[in-house]
Amino acid sequence: MASHTKAVLASTLVALARVTRPAVNFKGTRLPIMFRDVNHGGRGIVSGTVKDKGSPDTPVARRVRLHRKIDGMLVREMWSAADGSYAFAGLAIQLYYVVSHDHTGNFNAVIKDSIMPEVA
Repeated sequence: MASHTKAVLASTLVALARVTRPAVNFKGTRLPIMFRDVNHGGRGIVSGTVKDKGSPDTPVARRVRLHRKIDGMLVREMWSAADGSYAFAGLAIQLYYVVSHDHTGNFNAVIKDSIMPEVA
């Protein structure tokens, strides 16, 4: 292995060690480790609520997928909470669309299109 490659690898490992070291808050307790999404990372947040259409609309837990609008690439996936809420944080500021899937098979998937994240 070339010395330049070894130096780059060593500096990368040192940088990773700094990132993965647990943070400590003002009370001295350890905080959870947070990782930044280097491919899609940013300060944007996309959030919403999944509901079954009815009278009244009922919040439900469903699988929610976030896609990049420009090429349809799946960026993130999660289940909404029991109250139907979901939030994708740490996103780049660009257009997305969200697809909610009904795993029970009672409804077709629902798409919310052209979503610009809010800046946190």
